[in-house]
Amino acid sequence: MEIDLSYNQIRDKRAEAIAYYLISNATIESLYLNRNHISDKGMEAFAQALASNTVLETLYLINNQIGERGKKALYGLGLRYGCKIRR
Repeated sequence: MEIDLSYNQIRDKRAEAIAYYLISNATIESLYLNRNHISDKGMEAFAQALASNTVLETLYLINNQIGERGKKALYGLGLRYGCKIRR
């Protein structure tokens, strides 16, 4: 299943809610969050959620406000858990 939430002005609070949903979701394989307003705080929430989500394969985050802290959170996820996220 794909979900496209691009261009929805999603900020960190909503990103955190989406991330929380991903913890127990077993159907979403691709999630598009392009061109929103997600920053490091939102990315840290996604990193925590994806540590337990084994279904999501592709996470699109083009043109958000992700800084070094957010990038490190996702990078660390891949190293610690062997995350299979492709993008």
